[in-house]
Amino acid sequence: MLDPLFQKYGLQLNPSNPNASTQCLVYFAPGPKPKDNVTDLNPEGLTAAFGRHAESLARRLKSADLSCKLPDEAHFQSMMLEKLIWISSFMLAGVKNGGVKIGDVEENHASDVLVLIAELLASCRLANPALPLDDTATVTARLLAYARSVAHFPTAMGEFSWRNGYFYDISQAAVSEGKADPAATHNSWLKIYAPLMVSSHVPIKRKALVTDKMKDSPDVPKATATDKTTDAPVAPKADKTKDSPDVPKATATDKTKVSKSVTKDPEYALLFDCDGVIVLTEELHRKAYNGAFEHFSLKISGKQVVWTEEYYDILQNTIGGGKPKMRWHFAHNGWPTHRPEGAKEDVPVPIQPEEQSKLIDALQDQKTVLYKKLVSEVAEARPGVLELMDEGLGRPDVAMGICSAATKAAPREMRCDRGLFGGAACGQGCGHEVHHHAHCVHS
Repeated sequence: MLDPLFQKYGLQLNPSNPNASTQCLVYFAPGPKPKDNVTDLNPEGLTAAFGRHAESLARRLKSADLSCKLPDEAHFQSMMLEKLIWISSFMLAGVKNGGVKIGDVEENHASDVLVLIAELLASCRLANPALPLDDTATVTARLLAYARSVAHFPTAMGEFSWRNGYFYDISQAAVSEGKADPAATHNSWLKIYAPLMVSSHVPIKRKALVTDKMKDSPDVPKATATDKTTDAPVAPKADKTKDSPDVPKATATDKTKVSKSVTKDPEYALLFDCDGVIVLTEELHRKAYNGAFEHFSLKISGKQVVWTEEYYDILQNTIGGGKPKMRWHFAHNGWPTHRPEGAKEDVPVPIQPEEQSKLIDALQDQKTVLYKKLVSEVAEARPGVLELMDEGLGRPDVAMGICSAATKAAPREMRCDRGLFGGAACGQGCGHEVHHHAHCVHS
């Protein structure tokens, strides 16, 4: 659960908080043609949103044939916990049984999942007594149905603090108060199948998501069909800069332009991610990985390593980061032989961790070289992005920036960043950059 992070930056859901975030619980697979992951139990869809811009977001999703419910806060938080239970239980059960896919967990290891769902739901009830959580049988049926809709997804443990760590912290708090551990099996399996994550986990002090007072308050916003939610703050406003000659105009061929910002006293901020927002780059990443694999003659059981479009779509929506993707692939398919630059023969499969890390580093470096070349040659901004940037740059009340965990050369190589990607390094030592008035976003 990300609530501690939202609370840290004052973005938590709260009717009295003017800066409250709009949150969306996503049940669809992204891509050029997003797929709504409806289930046999919920053909109407499971995606939901809550917050100031929830209705606007729902309209935009609907325009792409994607469903989106608009529950009240208490039911939204309950739905959020359900999905957290799903990812935490299925990933742990999958790893426990050899890293099998979601469908295999649902079909062949359901007994493990049933135990985990029951325990994690009990933990949620203990920590959030005011939430309207459904009974165990209903929740279990819904989560098993969702698993069937994404049966091809792999399983792996990750993002521990925001996933299984949520339930681990609830257990630790309960035990410290002399209560029974509500998730004893879950925690014992964590110590067996994810010991490093458990040992390195720093407990997070968490608050109940919705209190009785908040739940019954007439001030809690309700999303309804007639709720005229304000759209994002970049809609045109009547001001003197609208027709100013300094306001940059975007053209179809002008992707190298560095626009002049007229920002003076910003009231709003418009931040762009790079991959998938400014430019659709996932296919370029896939080709760069395959190019790196070919460069080093990477083979598993004598067969050249190639990531297909279908496989990479699953991989990039399941495992975050380039190096973790490769580690996961090799851990589940076998470590490859390879041929270092200048060598005439293949090197045997790396056995020692340092040898494996050295190979991963070399592959990632070569992938970055190939990716930069690809984006400089073929990358184009998505339709309307440059126009939106120019509109923001022409507004004195809008600060603009690009926040990206991508290699910093990528947006510059694309030459479609409108000069926004050129700021100082982030002060937290993460290697990200901060641009204009933007803050570094840590994933």
